[in-house]
Amino acid sequence: MTVVMVPIVIYACWYGNYSPWVAGMFKLPMETWRWILVVYIFLASVLPVWLLLQPRDYLASYFLYFAVIIGAIGMIMGKGESFQVVLPAFKGFVANGQYIWPMLFIIVACGAVSGFHSLVGSGTTSKQLKKEKDSVIVGYGSMLLEGVVAVIAIGTVMLSGVIAKGGPTITYAEGFGKFASIVGIDPKIGMSLGLLAINSFLLTSLDTATRLTRYQIQELTNMKVDKYTATLITVAAAMALLLVKTHGPTGNVIPAWAAIWPIFGASNQLVAALALLAIGVWVAKGLKKNNQFAMVPMWFMLVTTVAALGIMIKDNLAYASPNYVLVVPSIILLVLALLMVFESMKALKQAQKDL
Repeated sequence: MTVVMVPIVIYACWYGNYSPWVAGMFKLPMETWRWILVVYIFLASVLPVWLLLQPRDYLASYFLYFAVIIGAIGMIMGKGESFQVVLPAFKGFVANGQYIWPMLFIIVACGAVSGFHSLVGSGTTSKQLKKEKDSVIVGYGSMLLEGVVAVIAIGTVMLSGVIAKGGPTITYAEGFGKFASIVGIDPKIGMSLGLLAINSFLLTSLDTATRLTRYQIQELTNMKVDKYTATLITVAAAMALLLVKTHGPTGNVIPAWAAIWPIFGASNQLVAALALLAIGVWVAKGLKKNNQFAMVPMWFMLVTTVAALGIMIKDNLAYASPNYVLVVPSIILLVLALLMVFESMKALKQAQKDL
């Protein structure tokens, strides 16, 4: 199957740059693509993993490996004016009115610490392992690879020094196109491949997150809600954030998702702290071993998340049009974080008693 599908995907990437039919597909209205994605994530959530998610992720992995290899070659061998680093190495501890700590540590997720990945590991990855020992190379190895991808992403920005008009995605693609030129690939084709690679990553997050949310709804209801209803609830909530409008900091009208998006990093790292806590307690109680390798980063992420939530609540209440869409869930997360501190202390005391 690999020897058939991978060449087809590669051919499609090349053909797509010259096909009027494919170009027409990308001229479809945004609203049309939204509904296409809604149908896709619904199917991805309810169909067996082996039928859609697994083969799609498998093919997408080749783009990841390709992007890593091309990016690494470009960063190591790139020279000349096109590869000059123009982004300053350090601009200060404050950028755009935000402090490096705690904000940097809730912005950088996939390439460093990520609670979402702990949910993926326990929700979908664990169900696809042949044996438990494989979790070491799959879990730890994949996060190391995520770190490499993050470094390459930084490298693409270093070449331009600014975010392109099309946003971070276009900035990454333009930098990737320059890296691809090192191995003889036309920069425009390389840019298309870079866009395809990053969109593959985003699509993976979209369908996996939908499936994980479905799991959580079913677990919270003690499996009384079937997978179709749970998925409908998940998709409906996402569509509400997409379709409902609210006011931004300057009073301009924006979609609800744009108002709440800044809280993603804090919620993600709060889950990361919870995952590290679970690991720390398990190591202490189950393995009877020193758990500081998990507890030290757990406390760091917890304190960082609480500080970030406090800053976001303060800043969003200070606007002329307070962003209550973000403030309310931020307060809820802050309360959950403080409850987690209490649970952490209780669990650790119990673990010490059991030693």
